[in-house]
This record gives sequence, C-alpha cells and structure tokens, in this order.
Amino acid sequence: MIFSDKKIHLIELFRRESDLKLLPLIGISVLSGASNAALLATINRATTNGDNRSDDLRLMFMSALCIAIFIITKKYVLRRGVFFVEELVRKVRIRIVNKIRHSELLMMEQMGSSDIYARITKDAVSVSHSAEILSNGFQSLIMVIFSVIYVAFLSIPSFLIMILYFVLGVYAYMRLSKVANKLLQKATKREEAFFETLDSVLHGFKEIKVNKKKNDSVYKRFVKVTNETKELYMGANYKFITSYLFAQSFFYILLTVIIFVLPMYYEVANANVVKISSAILFIVGPMETFVSAVPFVMSANVAAGNIATLEEKLESNLKAEELEHLNDPDYEVEPLPFEKAVTLSNVAFQYPNDGFSAGPISLTIPKGEITFLSGGNGAGKSTFLKLIAGLYYPKSGTIKVDDTRIKASNYANHRELFSVIFTDFYLFERLYGLEEADQEKVNDLLKTMGINDKTQVIDSKVTERNLSTGQKKRLALVISLLEDKAIYVFDEVAADQDPVFKKYFYTELLGEMKKQGKTVMVVTHDDFYFDVCDNHYKLRDGELVITKSNGKA
Repeated sequence: MIFSDKKIHLIELFRRESDLKLLPLIGISVLSGASNAALLATINRATTNGDNRSDDLRLMFMSALCIAIFIITKKYVLRRGVFFVEELVRKVRIRIVNKIRHSELLMMEQMGSSDIYARITKDAVSVSHSAEILSNGFQSLIMVIFSVIYVAFLSIPSFLIMILYFVLGVYAYMRLSKVANKLLQKATKREEAFFETLDSVLHGFKEIKVNKKKNDSVYKRFVKVTNETKELYMGANYKFITSYLFAQSFFYILLTVIIFVLPMYYEVANANVVKISSAILFIVGPMETFVSAVPFVMSANVAAGNIATLEEKLESNLKAEELEHLNDPDYEVEPLPFEKAVTLSNVAFQYPNDGFSAGPISLTIPKGEITFLSGGNGAGKSTFLKLIAGLYYPKSGTIKVDDTRIKASNYANHRELFSVIFTDFYLFERLYGLEEADQEKVNDLLKTMGINDKTQVIDSKVTERNLSTGQKKRLALVISLLEDKAIYVFDEVAADQDPVFKKYFYTELLGEMKKQGKTVMVVTHDDFYFDVCDNHYKLRDGELVITKSNGKA
C-alpha cells in the first residue's frame, strides 16, 4: 500500500463522502483507458499490414472511433471528478466548522487555531487538487493494464516477463515511497508550527513593531520553522524523484530484455517484437503519468488523514446534546424562564493539568439588579464569568436559574439568557443573528454611543471596524443591546473610555437597563462609581469576597 502504512485515508474519505455513483464513473474510466489501448492495437495492425492496404479504411475508422471515445470519456471523468472532489471539500469544511461551533470553549482554547486553519485551508486544497491527478492516474493505469493484456495475445513469454518486472518494480517503488510518505507526514505536521508563527506575526504586529528584539526573535522562529518545513518537503520530493527515475528506467530495461534477451531463449516473430516494443513505448507515457500522480496522491492522503483526525478529535469532545443537534441547523433553543435569580452553590472549577482553580463560590444574582465584580489580574474574574454564562462546566457545585438546575441537557438554554462582552471580544463584520434589527434603532444606538460618525450599519454590514479600543467597545455595546437578552455581562467595557462616556455608562445606561428589568454584571475597577451597583463582589485567587450586597456595605 503506497499511500499509508495503515490506511488509505483519501479513499476512505471519498467512500464516506460520496453522493455520486462511483461505479459508473469507474466504468467510464475503464472504457477511456481501454479505448486508448485499443488505439494501440489498431495502429500496430495498420503498421504491420505491409502491402495489404485493403483494411486501411476500416482501421482508420476504428482509430477515429477510439480517439473519439477516449476524448468524450476522459472529459466526462475529469468534469465529474472535479465536481465530486470540490463538493467533498465543501461538505468537509462545512461539517468541521459545524462541529467547531458546537464544541466547548475550553477545548477550543486548548486546541488553538493553527491546526484548524491548516486542516480547512492547505489540507482541503490538497484534497481538492487530487481530482484531476487521480482521474488521469487511474485512466493511465487502466490503459497500462489493457496494453499488458494486449501483449499477452502477442507473446505469452513477453507477457510473463512484463508481469514479473511489474511486480518487482511495484515492490521497489513501494519501498522507496514509504520513506517519502513519512517525510510528508512530518512536513504537514510541522506546518502547524508555521501557521502558529505566521499568526504571531499578523496578530502580534503592534507588539513586534515597537520591540525590535521581540520582532527579530519572532522572525527567527518563523525562518527556522519555514526552513525545517522546506527540508522535510525537499527530502520527500527527492525520494519521489528517485522513485520516478527508477520507474522510467525500468521500462527501458524491460524494452531491452524483450528486444535482445528474449529472442535468445524463445522464438518470437519479428512483427510481434515490433508490436510488443511499440506497446512498451506506448505504456511509458501513461505509466509516467501514473507514477507522477503518486506524490500528489500521497500528499492528499496525508491531508485526508489530518482532516479525519481533526474531525474525530472535535466529535469526541462533543456533548451528547450537541451531537443530537449537529445535523439539525434549524433547531430552536429557547432561554430558560428567569424570574428570580441565578444562584451558584459551592461552584468550583479547575483548568486541565492542575492549572488555575476557582472556588468554591456561592452567591445569588437577583434579577433586575446591577452587580459589580472586581479583582486584580489573575484573580479569576474571566473564569468566573465563563462559568456563570455557561461557557465552562463547573468541576463541582450547582448553578440554578430560579429553581431549575443547570445541567448538560439545558446548558444551551441557560446560555441563551446572556449577552456577553469579554475583554477579548471579537467584532463581527456583520450583525449576525440581528439581520432583522430595526434600522432606526440601530442608528439611534450608534448616535447615543457617539460613533455614528465613525461607522454605520448598512444591510446588516458594519461599514468600519478599524476603530479605537474605546470605540470598538461602544460598537460592541450597540450590538449587545440589540440582542435584547435577560442578563448582560460587561467585562471592563468602561475601560479605555473618555470621562464623558464613562459617566454616561455608569449613571445613565446601567440605570436604563435596570428600569427595563435587565440583570447586569459589570467587571470594573472604577471605584468612583461603586455606589451605582446593588451588589459588589471581589475575587482574590479564585475566591469570592462580598463587599456590598443589596445596597448594604
């Protein structure tokens, strides 16, 4: 097996994803290869007719028919092959992203983005490019097989010699390709580090621009990883070149044996020697096409294996509830009924591998009240917010909404209560989920936030996202308010704001939200406005300290 030590991932991917009827496609590929071999037999017949030209018209017609069949069938196979593979890539990309969006935050934080980017970009493209190569390679192989069968009709000894040479040649080629395949696997794995360092250059541009030492260090790492990747790919390609040259020289050695060695031990008619030699020379081109396709197919096979591994990893971490709705994009998730309070009882959490731990935490967040949360860096504020919003599952303890305990089966319903702006929030290019938002309300909110002269929303698309940090937070506030949720979580939203907007946020906006019955949690260090809240809690090393509850210090 030249594609993998254990499994032909590419074929497995094709089999699993195929909506097309592959048997007719294979049948037509066989017909295409057979027509090419039939053309060889027809040409050989015509060239050995000697002075008997009575069959010339019939042979010319047969040659034209073979050519026509070859062109029509090859065009069909290539077109259907391209459609099949592009449809496969589309389905795989959609399915992977679907699994990603159903995955848990903690797993996505641990996995990182470089592996995912590599799988749905480079690996998917590698599989996509395999369509034409596979089609040509398969048709060439069929033509070689029929040509060898044709040789069997001319001379059994020549046929047996060719079979022996093919068996030995395939075995030797497999041995050479095995090393190349391992190098390919290492190279594609190394490319994850390439994407990681490229991500550092692009997303850390400001940081490296103001620090030459850091800039140089990141660049050196990028160059190192790029060089290592190049060396691995070069090593693999050098092995393929050796294999290719071996396959090419193999046919010329075979031709020499048929022409010079075989007649010494077995009588072969001169006409048949010419026909057999023509067949071997005719095979050289298709065989080169087949051999040339192997490196690309092996690369696509490694890519298919990488994609399969990513999918298995994603699916293995999906909760049963998420798996149930994985293939039902239109299922509805209603928020839990919320009339009284969200209550945490002895809730504790710990990151994997004995990382930071938080809790046990017990507190009540009454509906319609404003709760402030403060604490130093590393105190556990972000972890606490992710716990209460249902983005992390607690290691122990319980969370209740009114009298309903939050568990795996209703976590999605719990999350629907929240609109959250984290410190590392992401501004989408469109108002996803808010396509039907009232345009007048959108414009009013942009004006209220003082950014209507900086950006607009037209047909749900945000016209400008290249804003200052404070302006980005105001735009995030606009979007959050449009979502009209029961519970709002604002993590340092007032930071990086000018005094005028900061005063508006604390003294007007939060008050308006409270009048509307909204429950608001705000992470803040603005002690000047601590009197605005109903409840104030501090976190210290993952433990909660009550500073103010229901207006009482």
